[in-house]
Amino acid sequence: MEFALGILVVVVVFLLFKYWMQISALSLVLKEYLFPSEPLPNLIEVLPNIYIPTAPPKPPTSHPDLLKLWEFAAKETKIAGLDERYVQLALGIIDLNLVPKPNRPELSFAPINSLVFAGSDEVEFSFLLIQNLPLAECPIVLTALEYTNHNVIVGSSLREFLSLGSLTGFGELDRLSSFVEDFPKNPSAKIEPAYRFPSKEAEAVLARLKDEFQLTPWKDIESRLIELHQQWGRFIEPPDEKKNQEIATRILNENRKKRGH
Repeated sequence: MEFALGILVVVVVFLLFKYWMQISALSLVLKEYLFPSEPLPNLIEVLPNIYIPTAPPKPPTSHPDLLKLWEFAAKETKIAGLDERYVQLALGIIDLNLVPKPNRPELSFAPINSLVFAGSDEVEFSFLLIQNLPLAECPIVLTALEYTNHNVIVGSSLREFLSLGSLTGFGELDRLSSFVEDFPKNPSAKIEPAYRFPSKEAEAVLARLKDEFQLTPWKDIESRLIELHQQWGRFIEPPDEKKNQEIATRILNENRKKRGH
């Protein structure tokens, strides 16, 4: 009896470890269901992607470096021993969860003229769509949900963006928003110090990312951000805040009806 119970415990622990990402994601949904709160944009965007896929998602093919990033994620999936069906989450350790089909969610603070291709808890990363400019040549926008200045240009290309995030990870980049917002009023403004640093496992992934794309971290981040803002900032079409609020209210009411509240 004790032997059988021991075997059962081992099996349960193994399954919990194998599907830890799936379970943590579902727990987020359960928490929101049991303790409903105001819908956060990132939660609304993440919910449709929390499911049990039957096969690995097909990566976008219209952007060579984005396709290469997906191929890199597939390698990291194998290194981490993860189920290949969750390849889009393989880079979550560096806060770069991938979006199988780049899009602009209905409820989003990203520019109207953008396609979100990756993100994490509090940030989205998207291509800024500019007329007559191929997707592979479009600059990258960071959308920081917790800052007043939601949208900041963080690279003239996907590769330059990856170079920026290769130092501390991509979740840290949200602090760049306050710098770009403060700079016009205070030219001596500096970027806020990093508030967290990558784990050893994340550092290893970042190192492999640098090798894969031959990345060189930015030397003068402040100056480069201002250059990018001056070059591409005028193309940002900001979201309609009132419309976002209306959408959030509608989604909240729909969810409450479904829950019987």
